[in-house]
Amino acid sequence: MLFRSFTGGANGNTTITTFTLTDAGLVDIQKVINFAENNNDIALSKVLAKQIIAAGDEYTNQDMVNEGLGIAYLKEDGKTLDKEKCHCDGFFFPSNFMNFALEDNGIRFMFSKYQVAPGAVGTPDYLLTWDVLRPFLTQDFRSAYAIQ
Repeated sequence: MLFRSFTGGANGNTTITTFTLTDAGLVDIQKVINFAENNNDIALSKVLAKQIIAAGDEYTNQDMVNEGLGIAYLKEDGKTLDKEKCHCDGFFFPSNFMNFALEDNGIRFMFSKYQVAPGAVGTPDYLLTWDVLRPFLTQDFRSAYAIQ
């Protein structure tokens, strides 16, 4: 269940933290998505970026999304982090997927205010369907939830 409330006027940054629970307890996204293979963390970040832009929010633009997801900091090969572009020691791409909710249709990923969209959007969330996620899911998760 998602709850949001902006009552108008000035409001500052909003940080999202989610806790996704099943009967077995707290769900670790790394048990759901296989980040270890084939740069899945970067590939899935690019899929998510396309989904965010396709959602058609009038305020959101590709540059903002790419920066928020770390894609803007990749070298031309699309896989290697360019530390000069990000002015950082590294970028942990799986962090793009730490705030989530499992749903019947897929996984809804949530973002803090200003992370991938302007503040006017609030705290955006985007659903990636099981069909889209299938190649990124761990075998254990696919087996446990009968996702073919």
